[in-house]
Order: sequence, then structure tokens, then C-alpha cells
Amino acid sequence: DLVMPEMDGSQFLSEIVRSLPALPVVVISAQGNDQIAARSLEMGAVNYVPKRRLADDLVPALDDVLRARREAQLSQEVMRHVRNNRARFRIEGDLEQIRSLINLIHDRLTGLERLTDEAVQQLTAMVRESLLNAYYHGCLEVNPGPLQHAREAYLQLAEERRRSTAFATRQIELELIVTDHCITFRIADNGPGFDHQEAGLLAHLEAAEASMSDRGSGLRMIRHRATTMQFNPAGNQITFSLNANRKSSETNPR
Repeated sequence: DLVMPEMDGSQFLSEIVRSLPALPVVVISAQGNDQIAARSLEMGAVNYVPKRRLADDLVPALDDVLRARREAQLSQEVMRHVRNNRARFRIEGDLEQIRSLINLIHDRLTGLERLTDEAVQQLTAMVRESLLNAYYHGCLEVNPGPLQHAREAYLQLAEERRRSTAFATRQIELELIVTDHCITFRIADNGPGFDHQEAGLLAHLEAAEASMSDRGSGLRMIRHRATTMQFNPAGNQITFSLNANRKSSETNPR
């Protein structure tokens, strides 16, 4: 639950992710809206269930988790032999689709057996941050600067724009490329992008992310942990890679 005595749900989930990175977590909340869905995603949960829907939705949510774990285990024998693979996904700007894609990527990375559980969790977090950045800053064009909106206003504006036809048709594309020695992700949206070469703007965007998130800046995390990171000229696509030709607990071998 997000509200608990002594330690709140965010702190508890952070501790689970740190100590048991392979353990899937379902968040239970008294509310059920896009703000809670986004916060659950940000914290690393695989799903969330509003309390008012507990009787109807909890068992199906747990069934989904168990089914996904079984499928991941069954495919692991095949995935561990993958040497070269390219997969491309195009989804709507929708938090549920983003959540499903994040879980799928996590299972694929686990099946490769090139990384420890900790490294898989870190790389999955980098993908999650990129997808959420594409959703908020790209598809919905919310908070391109660090001081334009407080957190609640930021999330409220995102919820309003999600219902607008001007933003609802935008999509997010993710490409995963696996080679013998490297894992590469490309995440793009069809929003306007930003001038990442302008002095200080990337730092401002990182500050905006940090102010809106319980975890800090996703862009900063990618920049520090990935082997390479670059934007396209329009600023609406990020590509990052990780050297991963051996099983290691370090996501950045440099």
C-alpha cells in the first residue's frame, strides 16, 4: 500500500527493489487514476490495483504476474542462446501499454542471462525512465522546464492532455537490439522534441525530472550508467547502449 505507518509505500518499494530486484510488486492504492498509475510505474511496480476494485481486480492482477513469470521461465532456455536479435514496438501514449512493455523488456533481459538481477533491474529502470519521459515530455508536452509546474499541477495537466485529441494520437516507439557484446535501446516519440545542444537545457530537464520524481532524474541515471547515450537532432529520440558480453553486476563497465 502507498500509505503505511512508519515507512510509506515509496520507501518500502525502494527497499524491495534494492534488496530483491527480481521480486514483482503490485501496488494497492485508495485512489485509481493516471497519477497513481504513473507513480506506481516510477517506483518499479509491475501493476497497481485501486482499493475500491480490490475484490474484482486483485486476483486477476496476481494471475497476470504469475503467468508472466511462468512464461519468462519457459522462454529463458531459448533466450539465453540469443546472440543477435532486433525487436521494434510501437505503442500508444498510454500508461497501461507502457507498463506492459516495461514488464516485457524486463523478462527479455532476464532471459538473456547476461546480467545479474541487479543489472537487469537497473537497465529496466533506464528503459522505464525513457518511456515515461517520452510520454510526459514528448506525447503530452508537459513540463519542458523545471519550474513551470508543481508536481500535482504537472500530473493534473498530463491527465487533462491525455484526453485531448491533439495529444491522444501520439505514439511511442521502442527498439531493442541485442548483439554478441552489446544491448541497445532506442526510444522515440512524435512530440516536438527539445534542443538538447542548447547550453544548460539538458541540465534543466534533468532538474525538472528530479523535482517531479521520487527517484531523481532518469536522464542523469542513463547518462551515468549507460555505455553510450545520444539524442537525435530533433530531440525526440534517445538511444543508449550497454556493453553486456559477460554476466556482471555493473551496468557501466567503463
